[in-house]
Parts: sequence; C-alpha cells; structure tokens
Amino acid sequence: MRKSLAYSQANLGKAFTNEIFFAKDFSISAERSLDDSQTNVSFQCLDPNVCGKLLDTTPKRATSLKDGITQVTTRCDYAFTVFSCRVYFGLPPAQVAIEKSEIPTSIDLTKEKAVFKVQIMNIGKQIGSNVFLDTVLYKKEIIENELKELLYSESPEVQFMETLAPNESRGFSIPLKISDNGDFVLKYRVEGIDSGFEEGRTEFKVAGAPEKQNCFIGRIGETTLSIENNLCETQFICTGCGTASECAFRWQQQEPEGEFTAVTTDYSITTYQPYSNGTCVADAVQENEGTTSGTDSRENQEPSQPPSNEDSGTPPQSPQDDNPPQMQASDWIWPLGKFVVESCYGDRPYITNGSKFHGGIDVAVPKNTSVVAVDGGIVIRAGSSGCGTGFGNCAVIRHPSGIFSSYNHLEKALVEVGKNVAKGDLIGLSGNSGGNYGYHLHLSVFTRESDVQIGARGKNPVCFFPESVKSKLTFTGQNCKVPNPLTNGC
Repeated sequence: MRKSLAYSQANLGKAFTNEIFFAKDFSISAERSLDDSQTNVSFQCLDPNVCGKLLDTTPKRATSLKDGITQVTTRCDYAFTVFSCRVYFGLPPAQVAIEKSEIPTSIDLTKEKAVFKVQIMNIGKQIGSNVFLDTVLYKKEIIENELKELLYSESPEVQFMETLAPNESRGFSIPLKISDNGDFVLKYRVEGIDSGFEEGRTEFKVAGAPEKQNCFIGRIGETTLSIENNLCETQFICTGCGTASECAFRWQQQEPEGEFTAVTTDYSITTYQPYSNGTCVADAVQENEGTTSGTDSRENQEPSQPPSNEDSGTPPQSPQDDNPPQMQASDWIWPLGKFVVESCYGDRPYITNGSKFHGGIDVAVPKNTSVVAVDGGIVIRAGSSGCGTGFGNCAVIRHPSGIFSSYNHLEKALVEVGKNVAKGDLIGLSGNSGGNYGYHLHLSVFTRESDVQIGARGKNPVCFFPESVKSKLTFTGQNCKVPNPLTNGC
C-alpha cells in the first residue's frame, strides 16, 4: 500500500489500482501506519460487495472480516505542503481524464477566433458527480527583466457536468476572450467529487488583435539644462504606463525620429546640445525659407550639402527657377482621415542622430491606412525608386499649378507613373518603408521637380492647404511649438 501511495503522490489526481490479499482479522490504521508530517491518509469503501462483507472500514482504519482479495485504489492531492490521500477498497472510483485537447499554436484573430476544444472522459468504474472543467488564461509579460505569467482572464471559464458515467465522454468548445496580441498560456483542470482530477496547460501566440492602449502620452514638459552632462533635457509626460520603457515607446511612436530615454513611468526625456548662448533657447527665431535663424548659431552646425533623403540637414539653397510656383491657399484636401501632425516642418533640436531639419510633416497612422491625392494631377514617380534614399515606397504627383506633392514611407503605392489622378483618389497605403520610424505618412511639397529627391528642399505642406483644412489640424510634435506650424516657411 505504501508503494501505491508513493506512485499516487508522484501522479497527483490520478487513481492507481492493484489487488491486495487481506487475511482474516488483519487491521491497518492510517494514522499509525501511513500518516506522517507530510501525508494525511483516509479510507473509503464504495463497493457494496466489499463493504461490510470482506472489510469493515472507517476513515482511519480498515479491518478484514475474512480472507480475501480485493482491489485497492490510491489517489492523492497536494495542498499547503501536505499530501491528502485516499485509499478506496473494492471497485475503483470514478476517474475524470482529459482525453484530448486542442488549440492552434498560432492564432490570427483577423482570420479565426481563439477557441479551446477539449474532450473529457470518465475512465473509472463508478459514476462521477459534480464534475467541473475550469480554464484560466494567462499572458506572458516581462516585468523588471523577468518573464512572468500574469492572469489575463477576469474569471475562469467553468463547464459543469452533474454526472459522468463510466466510459462516458463529453466535448466542449470554449471561446477565449482575447483582445491583445502576445504569448498566452491556458491552464485547465477537470475534477469531480470522488472523481480525481487532471490538469494541463498549453501555450500559443496571438496576432491580429485590435490595437488597445492603456499607456498614453501627455503634454511635453519643461526643458532644463542638466548640470551633470551639460545637455538640454526635455521631459515628455506619460499617464497610465506600467513601465518606463513603455512610456518611452509611446513617445517614440508619436515622434518617430526622436530618441527617447526611459526615466520613469511618468516621463521620458530627449537630450540635445545647448545653443551657442549656453542655454536651451535660441537668441531669436526668424523664418527664412523654412529655416530658423537661431538654430544656425548652434555649436553643431548642419552640413552645407545634405545627404539625399528626408533627413538631410538644413535645407540648401538651390538655383532659382525662372518662375517657381508661389505658395498660396488652394482647395487641396487632407490626404488622411486623421488631422493630427506629430512632427512639423522645420528644425528638430531633439534629434541626436542624423539631420535635425525636417522637410515635411508626419502623421502617425496604422499600417495600410488609405492615402488619397490632395489634388488632381499626373503621377511622375511611384514605388520604391525615384523619391530619394530613405523615403521608401512613394508616390509623387505634379499638379496643374506646377507644385509637386510627395507621399512617402508607403506600404504600397497603388498608382503608376503617367497615370492621371483626381482629387481624393486612392494613391497608396501608409506604412514604414524606407526607415524604422513607426507607421506614418511623411507628406512633402516641392516647387521644383529637381528637389524631390532632396527632402530638405521640401516646403511646409501646411502652407498649401485652405483655411478650412488648417482649422481642423492639431499639432502635437515637439518641433510644432516655435515657429508657428501654420505659417513657418510660408
């Protein structure tokens, strides 16, 4: 019997049955012979052919009334550092078991629902009663550099079976309420009264969940000159973030080309060199072809000849065309359904790697958001070439006014060179091609075709939209404070 108990302690919830010969008047006390500091054993007889005929049993003692052989089944559970074991005499008890369980190892919620399929069976010899199947969902998260399984479901999903006959099998399809992407763990357990239990777990990945956000960016805080490193530090405020890195990540999405340092759950910082006056504020701000005169006096001057991409330094002076198109109000329409500009045209002092001048505007939108033409015209460039290094997939339209609108970092351009498009026509889907800044549309406007491949020669696109569009715009980028993003460079 001790060997049977040892097996049951190593295989919790499962019944182990063998046959034992009992001599007449043999008596065994669970308390004296089987219990110890870590084990509590009790006896039970469920077989009318054995109970009172071969054996006389109480919860703690069994006495043989005559010579005979009978089946003895042991089963154990473990709680509070103690094994709780039961010894059954005669016909074995009910034993619930998980016959089969199934869930895909990878689930795309855009194509299928998360459903757990499981088959439960009573492999014992008695009727199982009050059988429960519990399923609990956990999500894997890294907390303080440690991988943990955090409870995801608000409450367990419970399936109830009042009875389960021997060899009876029942199947369940249990929908899992999942609204996040990531790695998940499903733990499940079936048990019943005098029916034992069996547990299992399965791991799977989820993708395609709608984006949900609990961590939000707030305002841009104060800028101070650090005494420790003599750098300007600007605070970027967050609310509801669980970790400092999450706060920095949210601001990185908002300002794709900035570099944010995680500090606390409440704010992240960017750093940049002080101006030549030793402070974090320029002496003066003047507009000159979209360039701030105060920024030119900084210790780290921009190169006179920029690289050919949208991050290409202070805009160079190009040869003047005889009659370049003038910037004026038009009847252009906004190319997206979102009217929030996250990075404005002009100088970006918080950029630490690459150019500080931004030759267009950025609007952060999800991948594959529809991008439409601001006005009618002819497509002069489309796809992955012809728009300059760093722009990725693009579409450039020449409008009848002689002005060029350029739509960059597209996931896919949906127009071809030479095609005429009308105002509002779908020309592409937003993306992150050509860089690693997060999904957004970089909109540029040029007055000369030769400038298209040199991003810094772009003009402020906001200048070309009518007041009816400008009045809807919200500017949240750090470089949208000064100069006025509605008039800078116009």
